[in-house]
Amino acid sequence: MTATRQSNLAVNALADALGVLLTGGALQFLTGDPPAQPDDASAESVLAQVDFGSFAPAEDGLIEYPFTSVAVQADGTVGWWRALDADAAPLLDGPVYATEDPPVVGGIEVSSLTLSDGQVLTGTFRYQAPKAAA
Repeated sequence: MTATRQSNLAVNALADALGVLLTGGALQFLTGDPPAQPDDASAESVLAQVDFGSFAPAEDGLIEYPFTSVAVQADGTVGWWRALDADAAPLLDGPVYATEDPPVVGGIEVSSLTLSDGQVLTGTFRYQAPKAAA
């Protein structure tokens, strides 16, 4: 079996391209379970939304967007996150985990999975382009 390996130049270009797609878009924290694919619609409730500005250039295939003072819009339990482009088209879905839980690959850490209207959310969205793939 062979694995495709990518240079830093390649993974940075991939992550930067995604950063361009996400600029002007949003990160949503939703209730329930995600659909099978980001292309599939979701009827879940949005509990909080982070509006993306621009992303700094990728380093080692990593882009990040820290967020602070994001007001929770409704009461509920966060089940997953979705990242949208500027036209509200879904690009990525991923898991969430509470601070006291073990980290989840591709997950976003939040202080608690149970949110209340008016609560303030802080954290960092991260995307890591892989250096190797099977």
